[in-house]
Amino acid sequence: MIKHTIGGNITNKSWKIVLALLAALTASISALGAGANFTLGIFGNANMDDTIDEKDVAYVEGVLKGANTPTNLSDANYDGKTDSLDLAQIKLILDRDEKNLTLIDATGRIVTVDMPITKMMAYGQGFHQIVRTLKSEDLLVATDRDVQKVWSALFPELVGFPVWGSSDSRDYELIYKLHPDIFVTVVQAPQYSVSTTQQDDIEKLEPKGIKVIMLDNRHPEELQKTMRTLGYILNRRDEAEEFIDFFDGLINTITERTKAISDKDKPRVYIANTNQYSTMGKGTSYSKYVEMAGGISISNDNPSFDGLPSTDIDPEWLILQNPDVFVFRVGYSTIQGYGQDNLSVAKKVQADVLNTPELANVKAIKDGRVYLFGQATTEAASFLGIGYMAKWFYPELFEDLDMQAIHQEYLDRFQHIDYDVSTQGVFMYPTLYGPKD
Repeated sequence: MIKHTIGGNITNKSWKIVLALLAALTASISALGAGANFTLGIFGNANMDDTIDEKDVAYVEGVLKGANTPTNLSDANYDGKTDSLDLAQIKLILDRDEKNLTLIDATGRIVTVDMPITKMMAYGQGFHQIVRTLKSEDLLVATDRDVQKVWSALFPELVGFPVWGSSDSRDYELIYKLHPDIFVTVVQAPQYSVSTTQQDDIEKLEPKGIKVIMLDNRHPEELQKTMRTLGYILNRRDEAEEFIDFFDGLINTITERTKAISDKDKPRVYIANTNQYSTMGKGTSYSKYVEMAGGISISNDNPSFDGLPSTDIDPEWLILQNPDVFVFRVGYSTIQGYGQDNLSVAKKVQADVLNTPELANVKAIKDGRVYLFGQATTEAASFLGIGYMAKWFYPELFEDLDMQAIHQEYLDRFQHIDYDVSTQGVFMYPTLYGPKD
């Protein structure tokens, strides 16, 4: 049996300057031959790996002696040069006594925050889960509308908090009044573009001393970087590492079991987004879920879909692709996650897909391999979506993978709420646990 205690194993500059910095950052990573999965984009990470530690002290000491070449992140105090002051800043970071921290967010913006953070706001249920994982929910001074109304069963303690706005609207006067130190919002790989609303955030909040930080919590390969980055910002590094170990435990179990399976033996998967004739392209989060679970996303074979989080398709294309598995990421009205106990809507959506006349000869439909999952198994909880898919793709290989136990452990250890997933909530359909037909 698998063990289920999973663990162990800007300052704003011009865009030209930022782009040059990012290009140099990439070059520095290549030159150093970093073996980490990501580079922690915090100034002080002198050797450009995935953390700040004594190796960074040694690297800057090498720079001061002329033995090492300065990197962009060796300029720990972000004053344009690497010198003894940077060595002092790194030591302050290691001792958790730094007075400020400079980072590169997911869009390439350079942001300096004053430490320690005493008040914050964040957008979306994913970031609220991360903040709670980092035991920093006491820093929240307001929430967004969806966290209060759509996700109230997951965040009961936040019901009644001030509401600063939603994904496309802001109550800036309220934000000014509550004046958080940081405002954390989400971007999605692979575009990492700044939306019009987020540009408004930068222009309206930063002159007031509220730093806007844009990070990616949707793409599973970026989630760990985001968790560790916020661990530094919120001075909750140990909590960040505990979650990363937990996340790695499940993902490593899946990849170890599927790595020997040849591509020709992997299921070809169509992943639909909110309606059955809309899909997501290569490089997007849901396509990565499929890949990490050991499947092959058929959307990856169509270059015109690359990077698109949602694009309509011609049913004829789907018929010609003839996928083995149909995975449907449905909206909140179908699967509500923590706020739902009735299966009737999800059952109907699955039945409608299975009974679509033009898809009758598609292998996934003929074999009845149509699965639905909701937003509660994405973003900060993307490991759940990946785990479900692994069980759907390879039911015998992952027969002992107890997703109920993993989900419950996540809620108990990281979300600290009294919630029993064996009897409450609908997170996928057909269900693996929770309310039954």
